[in-house]
Amino acid sequence: MNSSTSRLPLLRRISLLFSLATLSFYVGFHSTPPATNDRDLIDLQQLLHRCGSQDALLLFQSSEACPGDKCPDAEMSPPLIANVTDALENCDTLNVQWTHNPTPTTLCQVYIPQDGLPTYHVSRWLRLAAEGPLDRSKNLRHVAVMTNPRGINRHNVPRMQLIRKHWQSLLIFLEHLDDVLDDVRKIIDERLAKLTAISNRHQPIIAMTVNKGQSQLLANFLCAARSKNLDVSRILVFVTDAESEAIVRNLISDDHSSPMVYFDRYNFESVPLGGDNETYGDATFTAMMWVKILSVLYISLLGHDIMFQVWGEIAFFMARISLTRCAQGRGHCLGR
Repeated sequence: MNSSTSRLPLLRRISLLFSLATLSFYVGFHSTPPATNDRDLIDLQQLLHRCGSQDALLLFQSSEACPGDKCPDAEMSPPLIANVTDALENCDTLNVQWTHNPTPTTLCQVYIPQDGLPTYHVSRWLRLAAEGPLDRSKNLRHVAVMTNPRGINRHNVPRMQLIRKHWQSLLIFLEHLDDVLDDVRKIIDERLAKLTAISNRHQPIIAMTVNKGQSQLLANFLCAARSKNLDVSRILVFVTDAESEAIVRNLISDDHSSPMVYFDRYNFESVPLGGDNETYGDATFTAMMWVKILSVLYISLLGHDIMFQVWGEIAFFMARISLTRCAQGRGHCLGR
């Protein structure tokens, strides 16, 4: 690494949450290409000590992108901009990177301006030998996205048997796509024709998926929505089995205020029913991921705006894993 690139600011943390109206931006700026004088680069060490979990670091690649009079020079500390709109007022293009620092590594980030085709791939490097865990005496080595500090690549290449199974699923999808789209189009068109408010006809269709094992979650949602008088008329529930279809239909009325229901018998018939023995990432879980993809795709292909509603399953599965480890004496048990 030459002397100029070695002086590029090294970033310890970036956290960008546009949903927070009070989000603060710390602003850093460096010239392009990197200047030869140390004083031409902003010293970001002070900034890094100040950054909190709700702060983001915003780098401008040219002075024209700086907001108003907030563009810093080498003589001033990076300013704090508390308003998202003000911080981005002169940005024609914005690249956002969400970053995570896996324990126990120390993270550095380098931003390299280029004039050629843009790349949105994050190139990861770790101090690793050809084999083995993190070793700070080794040089940085380019690694895969899923390589962890132990030197293990957590992404397993699928076996050919699994690839062929996915090919078969794709073939079934393509063979019956027109039939399924006709079914879904009819369901949605009939519902939209019955909606009295014109504005409701142009709002997004809300897609949900459910199998028998998750049917209690859906029943709880529908009952809660009914008690709060929430509009569920634009929800289309994609059920994966006859059992869950019967449960949903028993919970709704025949008028246009209830959710719509559809069972894709071509693609969903082989999806497991699910139940108490489900674990995160198992065959049932991955099959439901396929269902979620198709449900969104069908509505999108019909030209409708779409929202996908799903429950946050990770906390549920993680809690179950913790309870299992507790029972096996391999983890901490609450209350003990």
